[in-house]
Amino acid sequence: MTIFSERDAAHFFGIKFKYPRVHEPLKSVRRVVQKEFNLTKEQICGRQRNRNISWPRFIAWWISTEVTYSSFPEIGRAYNRDHTSVMHGVKRVKEWEKPRPDWWNKANEIREEFI
Repeated sequence: MTIFSERDAAHFFGIKFKYPRVHEPLKSVRRVVQKEFNLTKEQICGRQRNRNISWPRFIAWWISTEVTYSSFPEIGRAYNRDHTSVMHGVKRVKEWEKPRPDWWNKANEIREEFI
């Protein structure tokens, strides 16, 4: 059995995405999140853990799992983290739906740019 991605199906039916598939999809996600939250590469890939930087980083990780074919270790390497940090960040974003609807809506709004 062959499993097709959403992008493969869209290509088959001739649907155009806002952002074309790029050679380095993780960098593309990172750049969009950086721009949206006015962060630098050093901030989003750095070691700072304050909420204004870590939550956008979590959003970037979550979007990366949703719109790319990258694994947790690949995403972690792109952000100078290990795969368990990425797993934790993705889990946190998924938990925001009810207690943090503002952040959840922002994450989905950015994700929609890639679909």
